[in-house]
Amino acid sequence: ASGLPVLEAVRIGIDGGEVIVGNVGGEERRDYTVIGEPVNIAARLEQFCKESGSGIAIGEAVYRELPREIQAQFQRYSEVAIRGKRQSIPVYTA
Repeated sequence: ASGLPVLEAVRIGIDGGEVIVGNVGGEERRDYTVIGEPVNIAARLEQFCKESGSGIAIGEAVYRELPREIQAQFQRYSEVAIRGKRQSIPVYTA
């Protein structure tokens, strides 16, 4: 109604674990960023959403921490091969 573009689809990948957060770079260029395996897995899960048509994909670490009533809203998709990891990981989708 306001003439703004319509949001077509949102894809979200979520994983949890230890990461490094802070400023990276030097005097000329500095960036505040997050680095770590959970960040990489979350990015791969977002890509998985695109390929599978899912809206949200979460990793095992996040799924285990959810209350049962929220876990019930997710389905275990399968074990998915994630680029950069030797083993496939369980993925839960909603």
